Amino acid sequence: MLVHSPPKSGKSRTHRRSPRIRKPRGGGIAQRSESLTAPINVPQSVAAPLPQGGFVLTIGKIPYVDTSSARLTNLQLAFQAQVERWKADTEHYSSVTRMVMHPSYMRIIGMGPAALPLILHEMKDRPDHWLVALNAITGEDPAPDHSTFDEAVLAWLKWGGEHGFLQ
Repeated sequence: MLVHSPPKSGKSRTHRRSPRIRKPRGGGIAQRSESLTAPINVPQSVAAPLPQGGFVLTIGKIPYVDTSSARLTNLQLAFQAQVERWKADTEHYSSVTRMVMHPSYMRIIGMGPAALPLILHEMKDRPDHWLVALNAITGEDPAPDHSTFDEAVLAWLKWGGEHGFLQ
């Protein structure tokens, strides 16, 4: 970190100072108080081609496309396992808030954009409370204000069709 000191004898001084180390309360490991990030540039020649009619995952700001069928199969299996656990554990809940705070639901949201087609197909076949997950992953809400659950489901299915996630 460069620090500029005001001139004392008519000269301006710039010297290096190490980043401050914060000590956590109650013991533990000290942490740096500044973030350590570096920009990553990916030359266009090594960037993966974008899929036709599909979507692109991003790692930070870097587009990432994995077309391997093994990854898709593993994702589908993991998604189905989490859906089954979520539905079994929350079928007796009356609170939607409790339902969407379930760890399996959070894991599905954590799958990111790759889970969008899976969520939309699940919602098309068996409508359930996927609206929060879809909004969390996409940052969008195609359902009009004050719409019913069924209207919101239809709006999301229409959105999925328009964006190439449903056929």
